[in-house]
Amino acid sequence: GSMAHNYYLYESKGKLNVVPWDYNLAFGGMHGNDATAMVNDPIDESYSSTDFFDAFLEQETYKNQYHASYKKLVEYFESGTFENHYQRIRNQIDELVETDPNAMYTYEEYLAGAETLYQTMLLRAESVKGQLNGTIPSTKEGQQSENANLIDASSIDLSVMGVMNMGGPRGERFEKNEGQQPQEFTPPTAEDRQNFSFDEQQAPPFSQNGEANFPDFFQGQEQETSSDFFGLILSGVILVAGFLFVCLYKRKHY
Repeated sequence: GSMAHNYYLYESKGKLNVVPWDYNLAFGGMHGNDATAMVNDPIDESYSSTDFFDAFLEQETYKNQYHASYKKLVEYFESGTFENHYQRIRNQIDELVETDPNAMYTYEEYLAGAETLYQTMLLRAESVKGQLNGTIPSTKEGQQSENANLIDASSIDLSVMGVMNMGGPRGERFEKNEGQQPQEFTPPTAEDRQNFSFDEQQAPPFSQNGEANFPDFFQGQEQETSSDFFGLILSGVILVAGFLFVCLYKRKHY
């Protein structure tokens, strides 16, 4: 996918381990606005745009292991373990969030996000269970043709759990002006446009034919870097020559 770089891989004892990031956008917050589609996301097409995932599911052994991992997740919810962990964490951090002097969200936003996350996870677990037992299709094509048993999540507002936007200092959110000009913006007058002249020294870094058009400043840096590099090589040659001279020089005996 276009965001396939959003994770790290590290090898340990012959196995690759995934360290993902952007957890705050893991629940439809990145360009997503359909909660029902997110909750019912087909488990057999989670990464269908990648050759690795497609080849992975073609192997029946690996596909069964993949589904077995999902079954463990469903058991995590059905056993009450998720409920216990959720309540334990809420008891630990609620007061800390409320009194945090550097909070990026209001306490009310935190409460709404936490409750929405809780409900979303329960609905997602219900959908995954249905996809595993066959009552809900596990592919997009199947869900489009048979949508009667899809889990309804229309009451969920995904934006409450975080969205992808531009944040300012202390987490201030970027709000679009919906076509309105900023208050400090002053449009150019007719006289300004007449007096406008283009300065070639301020040309963009790439010309119209796509060739690089970097300022002389960067070219000077490249020349200086090349000079330093050759100077370093020359110093190394002199050092090696001196070392060989000391090792091979034989003093005359009188």
